[in-house]
Amino acid sequence: LLLHSGWPNPGLTTSLKRFSSRWERADLPIIVHLLGSEAPDLRRMAPRVEELDNVMAIELGLPPDSGPELAADLIRAALGEVPLIVQLPFESALDLAEAAIRAGANALSLAVKRSSLEQDGGQAFRGRLYGASLFDEALETTRDLCELGIPVIGSGGVYSAEQARRMLEAGAIAVQLDTVLWKADTNIGLWDLGESVA
Repeated sequence: LLLHSGWPNPGLTTSLKRFSSRWERADLPIIVHLLGSEAPDLRRMAPRVEELDNVMAIELGLPPDSGPELAADLIRAALGEVPLIVQLPFESALDLAEAAIRAGANALSLAVKRSSLEQDGGQAFRGRLYGASLFDEALETTRDLCELGIPVIGSGGVYSAEQARRMLEAGAIAVQLDTVLWKADTNIGLWDLGESVA
């Protein structure tokens, strides 16, 4: 599926008002995903997230057009007291991985691919691409990143326990799920894999 929603981003202040008390009461530790395209914004946002109880890490989503220099600037701005997971644009993950680790990222994850879908009449919609068909490419990219000796959270097209297992066997330190969680029946046996699936 192609999700065309822009950045579903109400802003940090609104998000904290809406969710921080739930995060603090949650049975599981929380990883907060931050979007930031400018370093000064991230320097203000990261400490506000870190001070919340039960937040175990920040995941920083890099802009799709990030180069190594911009990525490093944004990562350094978001560094703080909790671990920083950097979500790399899928298409440039291998180009940005080493720069991200040198800048201080504790682990890497993959953003979903971006694509376009042409509708009747020729109008094209751009958005984020999800689905089980992405798994093979995501697995290959995860394997390539792991071969660099970089901690990677495998993600992309994981719809079964077997696919999660294959990500872990490729070297991923954990597995991240996305649209499989939208299904009415999420009983896909992932608890059999232990604590490495988040």
